Amino acid sequence: MAAEARVDFSGVLCGRATWKEGIPVYAKEGVKALEEWLSKEGVKNINAVNDSIKSAKPWYAKMDAPVPV
Repeated sequence: MAAEARVDFSGVLCGRATWKEGIPVYAKEGVKALEEWLSKEGVKNINAVNDSIKSAKPWYAKMDAPVPV
């Protein structure tokens, strides 16, 4: 949404949103099923986030600060 609105942004906070749907899989089917879910759906979710933030700019670039090491 921020990219579509041409807002100057640095990224997103989305940790739980990328893996929370795997919790019922783990509860019903165990660790192996969760690992499989993460390797497919979890990766798909992270890739979708990465695609959506391609126009983000690092915070340090906005402040003319050196690149953090």
